[in-house]
Amino acid sequence: MKAVIPRSDVTGPLLKEIEDFARVHGRYYSEVLESLLDYIIFCFCIDHTSAPLWRYNQEDTEKFHHMMVTYFRMMEEALVHRSWYDMFGDLFMAWAGDKKYRGQCFTPMDMCDMMAHVTLDGKGSMEPTMQCRGFGKRVVVSDCACGSSRTLLAGHSVFISNGWRKPYLIGEDLDAMCCKMSAVNMLVHGCYGEVVCHNTLTSPASIMFGYVVNEGLYPFQPGLPTVRFITKPEQSVACMTWERRMQQARQMQQLADRNKPEDVLPVGGAVAASAESQKEKQSPLQLTLW
Repeated sequence: MKAVIPRSDVTGPLLKEIEDFARVHGRYYSEVLESLLDYIIFCFCIDHTSAPLWRYNQEDTEKFHHMMVTYFRMMEEALVHRSWYDMFGDLFMAWAGDKKYRGQCFTPMDMCDMMAHVTLDGKGSMEPTMQCRGFGKRVVVSDCACGSSRTLLAGHSVFISNGWRKPYLIGEDLDAMCCKMSAVNMLVHGCYGEVVCHNTLTSPASIMFGYVVNEGLYPFQPGLPTVRFITKPEQSVACMTWERRMQQARQMQQLADRNKPEDVLPVGGAVAASAESQKEKQSPLQLTLW
């Protein structure tokens, strides 16, 4: 087991329930936390056929249900005084010293708020630019190494405070537990978006798994928060966007290859470039990003 973890008024009750369960069953705290995330996601999942393998009996499942209720109650109290809060991120960092998570540390929440305001304040208005499937056309805010999606939550908060149309949040991470925390964070904060578990450096257009969050809240805001499990790249706005970027990069490479100077003529002739190729060389390729 891990060392004693500092308690706070916010995380204390949930922390105690997780510690007690882990101590009785001889499990790591982080393992119990991940099981709790799985349970919350399953409770709001549209398609229950994609539920994770659940290895707990009925009595233990009731304890996870009580943990979920405790979490929602604590979040309700915390959000009275702030626009967003990442409780699971705080718990995760407290237990991230084990070998599996290698001491991961997320950006402090105040720093996330500062970066969001520096980036977005003073923009006047944010016009939707991208079609986000069932959520309609929206501004896309993405983080390719999202952790628990703190920067995305901070950006979402700025959009709401300025009265702008809700953005479509895209969180991407290689760590499965971070993706689960991000999905739950988006769920409880009423965000529209998706979380994709994949490697954005080596295979950004592929997907191991992901979640589309809060389809049940649009277009009717009084609807129910939802999570939908996805496993195919064509189900993800992020993967399809990465695929378009890669196609554009290939087109740029092909254009560069075509515009390479011709080989020098074997008999003292100078290289002559056609007017058409010169024109193509002078015309910059327009690369559309998010």
